[in-house]
Amino acid sequence: MEFRAPRAEDGRRIHALVEQDDTLESNSAYCYVLLCTHFARHGIIAEQDGVLAGFVERKVAFAR
Repeated sequence: MEFRAPRAEDGRRIHALVEQDDTLESNSAYCYVLLCTHFARHGIIAEQDGVLAGFVERKVAFAR
């Protein structure tokens, strides 16, 4: 298993992964691209032999 920061091209892969699971609520592919670009420092991608195995994004509260 390899872990790395998300990249823009991961957005489509994440969307496809979420769509395969009946328990997760899917967002638009564009939303996942935004998570992988604008919020990349708050996430991590897990790959096994080059195949997306999972991802984690954390919500960060912005200062008021």
